[in-house]
Amino acid sequence: MKKTLFPLFLLVLALFSCKETEDPIMACGVADPVENLPWLKEKIAEIKAGDYSDATSVIMATYQGQTVFYEHTCCAFCLSVAYFFYDCQGEIVEGDGIYLELEDQQVIWKSKNSNCNS
Repeated sequence: MKKTLFPLFLLVLALFSCKETEDPIMACGVADPVENLPWLKEKIAEIKAGDYSDATSVIMATYQGQTVFYEHTCCAFCLSVAYFFYDCQGEIVEGDGIYLELEDQQVIWKSKNSNCNS
């Protein structure tokens, strides 16, 4: 009986533990904003071409109910970092203390060679 149940158990475990694809990130009315928001795709191409591509990631978050994006640089030897927050149209979002009010932050892009933990 044990010989029959063990292979069946392994089969059931394998079927339920695998997920073929992850659900795409939805933002700004599109699936996969990295590929489907032209301004963001262009911004990421600029990051890739820059000197700090392996130290930069793109973060998506919510600020006062709206989706925002920003570049996060984890450069250990950089003396300062300026954050620019962009809305779904790629326009800069202004406000005091935006970073402190961000919710639901998630990394939506980083280099394959990234040395960041974010």
